[in-house]
Amino acid sequence: MKLKRENNRRKTGKGRIAAVLVLAVLLGAAPAVKTKAYPEGPFTIQISKSDETSDDITKASVVLDMYKVADAVTATDSNGNAYDAYTFGFVDPFNTTEVTEILNRIQTASETEGEKVSAEDVDALAQKLADIALTQKPPYTQQVSLTDAGTAAFNPSKGLYLILPHGSDLADYKYVSEDTSSTYVATIAEGDEKRFIFAPILLPVPNRGYQELSDQLMIDGNSEWTYPVGTGNTAQSAGEWDDPQKPIEVKLKVGEQDMNTKIRLDKELLKYETMEDRGDTATFAFTIDAYKNGKNVLSDARSVTLSAVDKSDYIEIDDIPVGSIVIVAEAYTGGDYTFDSVSAKTVGGGNVDPANPPEDVKVPENSFVFEASAALEENDIVLLSFMNTY
Repeated sequence: MKLKRENNRRKTGKGRIAAVLVLAVLLGAAPAVKTKAYPEGPFTIQISKSDETSDDITKASVVLDMYKVADAVTATDSNGNAYDAYTFGFVDPFNTTEVTEILNRIQTASETEGEKVSAEDVDALAQKLADIALTQKPPYTQQVSLTDAGTAAFNPSKGLYLILPHGSDLADYKYVSEDTSSTYVATIAEGDEKRFIFAPILLPVPNRGYQELSDQLMIDGNSEWTYPVGTGNTAQSAGEWDDPQKPIEVKLKVGEQDMNTKIRLDKELLKYETMEDRGDTATFAFTIDAYKNGKNVLSDARSVTLSAVDKSDYIEIDDIPVGSIVIVAEAYTGGDYTFDSVSAKTVGGGNVDPANPPEDVKVPENSFVFEASAALEENDIVLLSFMNTY
């Protein structure tokens, strides 16, 4: 699934999103026999990152916004007798007609013998609730930070909760699909070298175990969004209730991307000399190489042509991996011109510190070596200015 940022204040790169896992989503309450009431709590939700998630997530300033989107309403029969199950009473602003219609489809499927709950319907419910939260920005019920150990804990009352993880240092963290015919909402956080993409999480509290959903949901034909444990069911036949004496454990599964940044090569002639046998232009060539973890991860060559009228120009190079050592060299100095100097700064005027090249890598003449870091602002870029003279 290709995603794009909406006004995110950090610049990041391109690439396919890894499979993102939606964890616990509710089926509706199915018919149940009268028995002891479901537990009232108090409950604890213990969220932890999976073993497969990069440790860079602990540097991404991740917080988890927890919204109570529905109250637990005890299920009753036509005579008002209580069942050992509950349904949901959605609260403002989540109590929309569309939300109710989606939940009704899910409940109908769960209550019909042989009917399979649609993964698309479950995903649609999570998507609609997440879109309401990210668009209308109601106050969250609780917010906690992901610790250095990659864990977080909530203490909710009973009901249905929407959990949206994101980077607290991002001004806007909403992501949407680039395919306007199939919009998909996600949230992001950014570490030193990785971008993390989170699907919205729906969790019923308390819960009665999980039913597998085998459907694989294809978004934009590119990425598989799967449901590893399926949907929780509060019906009598679903299993044992969560024990209030034990934490409700949830694994935080995310998609990951290597982050990229970009650089700009500014080329300027201090003096232009026109010669009859050479013509009215001069071409200058550059090589750009990036090394990460001992491997060459980018190799590019660019050129720029200047004249007496246009004695300066620039080239932008995208997809520079964050955390890589970048070597930019002027490989051809325009024939009759000589290299004068190279300097580096950011758009905001901050200095860019030189870095040591990787071992066994020969640095060409007329070059500058630095480590690529994540842009702190939307328009941040590293400027390398190469100056030549006749």
